[in-house]
Amino acid sequence: MKHFTFCMLLTMLLFSSCSKNNEERVALDSPLVHSIDPLEGRPGTVVTIEGENFSRLRVDNKVLFNGVEAKIIHFNENTIHVNAPEGSTDGPVAIQVAGKSVEGPEFHFIQPPPPTGETVVVKVLSFGGHATANAAANSLIPYYADLAKTRDVDFVIARELDSMTNRSGKVDRPKLFSELSGLPHYQFSRAIPADYQTGAFGLAVYSKHPLETQWSHHLENNRVLSVLHAQVTPQSRIAFAGVQMEDVTNAGGPGLRSSQATKVIDALNDVMIPTILAGGLFMLDQKPLEDPMFKIFNQEGFVPGCTSCEWTSASGTGVNRRDVIADFISYRWAREARIIKYELLETGPGSDRKPAYIEIEFSL
Repeated sequence: MKHFTFCMLLTMLLFSSCSKNNEERVALDSPLVHSIDPLEGRPGTVVTIEGENFSRLRVDNKVLFNGVEAKIIHFNENTIHVNAPEGSTDGPVAIQVAGKSVEGPEFHFIQPPPPTGETVVVKVLSFGGHATANAAANSLIPYYADLAKTRDVDFVIARELDSMTNRSGKVDRPKLFSELSGLPHYQFSRAIPADYQTGAFGLAVYSKHPLETQWSHHLENNRVLSVLHAQVTPQSRIAFAGVQMEDVTNAGGPGLRSSQATKVIDALNDVMIPTILAGGLFMLDQKPLEDPMFKIFNQEGFVPGCTSCEWTSASGTGVNRRDVIADFISYRWAREARIIKYELLETGPGSDRKPAYIEIEFSL
């Protein structure tokens, strides 16, 4: 009787195993690809493949970018997430499932431009424009414009700017700064998407060089990233990114700043030319490499303009009023670069905020 029972159990186990194998075989019909997104990116970019008949077993799934196998991050029967692999080149994305293959569209790799042998020195100014009523803030625009003109800067970020608001006395501060500074190429990006005081509030980024492209990306809590790609020489381009991060003294500030920093990195992920990131970073620590938010930037290759820094202003009110590093400048580049000068300039009339200034030498 015991022998019979054992045989029955063994038979049932074998039948169950065969059923599972049959179920797996059904799932391993020829794979189908519905979409691959994105179809352009740098090595390491997360690519999502949507389709049918992918395997539930990791070993059965392979994704090849022009013949180079990609690392699978997550998968199920209908979706596979991979990192675009290092060492691959432009070409089709192929999905193999248990030996059965289907070819999808081509993926384009964004690579750093080839070396030009040029060396350029880039000058950058970062300041807060004061979101306050008419005369007081309007008088600061000529002061900062004179700083930019005197130092012959290449790029400027002016944050906390009103454009045609009641508060500014209907002055278009971004345009006024462009005219007074002699920086003709600029982009104003709304921090508050909706109309504000019958006008707009946000930040502006400026370039003395012609622009190849310009774009902006909204962050959480009415913060914004504004980016210019400028042609600094006939052969070379530089990206200038201006940002207004969450003030660390605000409620929920530390958590929001880290989340915003991650969104900034994601937005800049595919920028493969020298990139300068400047603006209101609002750090409480005078050593940026120890600031939790800046660590996110540093891990992605951004080098701080200073590592033992001065306070630039006070922030918050009442018991929350603290000394902070508001305006701050950093850069990222895969090739050689060095900081020639980093300094805080004198405050403008009626202001307690010091603008930040940097000179960076890039080998292109």
